[in-house]
Amino acid sequence: MQNDDIALDFLNSLEYSEASLLLWGVVDSFFSEDELRSRAEAFFDETSPLRRGHHESGIDLIESLLANHLLYQLPENGRYRTRMGETIRLFSRLRQIFPSPNNDAWRTAPGLVADYRLSVRRRVFPARSVEPEDVLLQVGNDFQIGPLQQTIIRSFLGVEGPSVRKTAPFQVRATSRILRSVNQPGSQGTVVSAGTGSGKTMAFYLPAYAAIGPLISNEFWVKCLALYPRNELLKDQLKEALSAARRIKPALKASGRRALAVAALYGGVPNSTRDVTSGRNPWRRVNHRGQRAYECPFLRCPVCEGHMCWTETDLTASNETLRCMTDSCGSVLDPEEIRLTRARMRKEPPDILFTTTEMLNKRMGDSNFRGLFGIQQAPERRPLWPDLPAG
Repeated sequence: MQNDDIALDFLNSLEYSEASLLLWGVVDSFFSEDELRSRAEAFFDETSPLRRGHHESGIDLIESLLANHLLYQLPENGRYRTRMGETIRLFSRLRQIFPSPNNDAWRTAPGLVADYRLSVRRRVFPARSVEPEDVLLQVGNDFQIGPLQQTIIRSFLGVEGPSVRKTAPFQVRATSRILRSVNQPGSQGTVVSAGTGSGKTMAFYLPAYAAIGPLISNEFWVKCLALYPRNELLKDQLKEALSAARRIKPALKASGRRALAVAALYGGVPNSTRDVTSGRNPWRRVNHRGQRAYECPFLRCPVCEGHMCWTETDLTASNETLRCMTDSCGSVLDPEEIRLTRARMRKEPPDILFTTTEMLNKRMGDSNFRGLFGIQQAPERRPLWPDLPAG
């Protein structure tokens, strides 16, 4: 979505239409399906063919926004709001709810938002204009980068892949600052402030992977603790982290190291393989190419974003492998790349652990899990950073 300029411009036009009512406190408005289609087709027809890219009609614009969760379909058929419009509606309707025997306290609960003000500005993104070699040059002026770290950064940015990823100047500055802080004494923090979709995730994980790479060995300990306030944000970032880890995998293998391993620790992660098949968990039973399997509730395919599953054959063998259910993809996440159960997580901790603030609060005093957070661990076996994404 980041480079889909025409779809973003269409989204802008929808949001400006919503804003004319939101500014007056009207939060329940919506686009009917007919109106949305009409707007999309008119917008598409008025757009230069040179800017249409892969889109063939206005319907493609709608589908693109829906796929990227920037357009929301209401439970009632044929009604839509943009993510901005739905977010403001939900915020404005926040209520203070207390326990009720009838479970209907929300109907009469007092509202928490008396009024709001909406300031509308055009969506802008920092220009990503810095080439990978210039990233290495600029970072190298502030931090001595080893040969393996240089290779990891090149791989992360796709230098030898099908598409090179340019960076924004703020991402380069963040990379330099975070790398400098790795071996500095005392506690330090780096706050990266940028708009949604501007690249804050890369601003942290680019230097994190460069710093973690040389530390990867046959010993297992958590080197980065990624904390998230919500499960959905955690799931989305977990997929992005896995995708980036796969890009640097050849560089690590060439240096005689294993792949970088990631894991998630939150309510939907099973304790053992038995929990997956028990029926008392969010792992839904599915059919994968003729054999029984279970759909992973917290991770999509890092290649095609399709559903991933754990086959019964792999489960029986305690082989923590996920397989993409999309026939045209067939991507596989092997046990070296991911930890799927809490039992294996404790036995072979991942290099990057994704968890929530709530789970951290619950498990810090748990002797089975606190070691994952660096508690009661030797100084050289504690996380280099706790990463605290703001969203």
